This record gives sequence, structure tokens and C-alpha cells, in this order.
Amino acid sequence: MASVDDFLNDDSLKKGIQSDTSLNANFGEKPPARALATLSFYGEALRFFGIIALNALLTIISLGLYYPWAKATYRKYLWNETEFKDSRFVFNGTGLEMFKGFVIVYAFFLALLFLGSLLPPTWILGLMGLFYLSMIVLIPFAIYGGWRYRVSRTSWRGIFFSFDGKLGEFIKLFIPQILLTIITLGIYAPWMRVKLQKYLFGHTSIGDLKFDFHGKGIDLFVINLVGGLLSVITLYLYIPIYIKERFNFTINNTTLQDGEKRRAFVSTLENGEAWVTLVVNVLIMFVPMLLLATGSFLVMDIFGGGAMLGGSVVGSIVSIASSLVTFAVLLLPMAFVYIRTMRMYASNIEVPDDFDYDNLKQSDKDYRDATGDELSDVLDIGLDF
Repeated sequence: MASVDDFLNDDSLKKGIQSDTSLNANFGEKPPARALATLSFYGEALRFFGIIALNALLTIISLGLYYPWAKATYRKYLWNETEFKDSRFVFNGTGLEMFKGFVIVYAFFLALLFLGSLLPPTWILGLMGLFYLSMIVLIPFAIYGGWRYRVSRTSWRGIFFSFDGKLGEFIKLFIPQILLTIITLGIYAPWMRVKLQKYLFGHTSIGDLKFDFHGKGIDLFVINLVGGLLSVITLYLYIPIYIKERFNFTINNTTLQDGEKRRAFVSTLENGEAWVTLVVNVLIMFVPMLLLATGSFLVMDIFGGGAMLGGSVVGSIVSIASSLVTFAVLLLPMAFVYIRTMRMYASNIEVPDDFDYDNLKQSDKDYRDATGDELSDVLDIGLDF
């Protein structure tokens, strides 16, 4: 089997690369400009705020039951605002699909809680150990199922992405990786991440085009080590650059392949743009909160700590208005930050452009089980590859 180094020296790959980073660092040949096309993101912060505000309210009113439909709405908007070659992406998942997974996941955890209530107090520690062990066991299912669902329910020009990985294979890969990560107290984590990422990417395709990932654990380890040290030394001012380095690591090590022809993605994200965008994002999040806290303090001071408002109609109106303002102050900056970040990432991803995108073949796979997707949310596993 050819090694990654053999792959990187393949002349067919050199022709599809424009930037002098990662996979293309050692290539002397500069490809034509037509070889790469940039993604575009057209999302609007105020519109996204309206979507998340309405869906957050519906989720609260329904005691969380509306959450799967809210998540489907978010994704449909974000996917549909992302464009490649004048065509938008589409998220085809539904709230009902995700609600079924939602019920299964929460039924499992409620069953564990019910079992715990039936056991004597002396068994509680054992049950807690079993609970945390089950979390570790569920992680590979969450990653696999979450990735498969999101990929297979995404389409472009009516062509669905597909994932042909096997859960058994992924579990066999995951178990030794997580054990090595635990034994090494987390030092092995970058190698684990890269191996999992390679499996997920390597089994993902759209039509005849197959994705692959060629990153190395040692490179990610160095990025994490340097990023962690410099973030502390610079009082966290290096964090935007660290995020940029991780982003570039993923993009520059991802390829598309059709038969013998391989082409690499390229990230054009630079330190300056990443730093300005992410620092401004922090200000957008925290300045309104600071102003809200100051305003709340002044209002309470004017009305004598709230004693003058207690039980009055004016007090009720002020309380409701305060809750709405707080709600808006929390969500509006979040919407601006998310849209700004999405636009930064999308505008700096250059996709191989010399494939026949007009004649992609439809995948015959149809996967609608969102259980793993819901589980990844519950376990807070970010599929941010």
C-alpha cells in the first residue's frame, strides 16, 4: 500500500493546489487559478437572531421537546446560506427524525436514573461508575452516528453526500485510541483525533468524489503544544492564531479524489484576519453583557433595590421588559459572532475546481437515524472537523 509520502509526491495532486501550505508545501509547480474555487457564506446576523430567538422560546415553552425541530431549522438556514459554484447546500434532516433520536437517548438516561432510584445507597457508587463507563462506551456511537447523519442528510445540486463507514470498524478503531489517550493522560489525543478524522473523511463522498484526510498526529500535537504555551504566555492573545492553525491543519490536509485524480483543499486564512475577527467577536459578546449589568444596577439603584416595584403593575412590566432585554442581549451577540465566524471560515476555504461537478452520480444510500446525532449533543461532542 502506498504511504502518505508517496501520495504527497503524486504529480496528479500537485496540479490541484494553489497555496504553499501543508500538503502543497513541497510542490514547486504552481497550478492554474481555475484549479480552486472559494466557498461563500451569505448568512445575515439579524435574520439568524430571529430564527434562534423564536426557536429558543419554543424550546423553553415546550420544556425542551421542541429542540430537535429548532436544531433542524438552524441547520437548514446555515446550510442554505453556504454556496459553492453558484449552488447552495441543503440540509434535508427533519425535526421528526431528530426527535425520534432525542426520545431514544433521553429514554436511556431516564432508565439509568430510574434504576439508580431503586438501588440501595451502598450501590450508588457502583452505579455512578457504570454510568461514566457507559458514557465512554457511547462516545464512538455518538461520533459515528452524528457524523453519518449530518453527512447523509446534506445535499448539493440535489446530490446527497454519503458515508459508507461501518460502526463495528469505527468501534475497533476507537477503543485502542481512547485507551492510549487515557494511559498517556491525554498526550496521545492528537494522534487519536487524526485517526478518527481520517476514518470519517475517508468514508465520506459526494457522487463519485471521495474525501480523505492526510494529517499527522505529530503535527497536531505541535500545534496544540505551541498554542497552549503561547496562549498562556501572551495572556490568551494567541488563541485566535491557535484556532487558525487548527483550522488550516484540517483544511490543508483534506483532499478530494475521483479515480486516480486527487486534489487538495486549501485554506487562505491568515493570522491578521483570524485575530481581528475573533477578538472583535469577544468584544461583541461581552460589551453588551457589561452594559446590561451596568444598566440593571442603575435601575435597581433608582428603584431602591427593587422594593418600590415589588407587587406593582409597574414592577411586573419592568420585570418582563428586563427578561426580554436579557434574552436579546444574550442571543443577539451570539448570532453576530456565529455568522461572522462562519463567513470567515467559508471565505477562506478553496475547494478543488477541476472535477466534473455537473455530472455527479446520486448516492443510493438513505440514512435517517438521528440517534447518534442527538447523543453527540447530550455528551457535548463537537464534530468540528
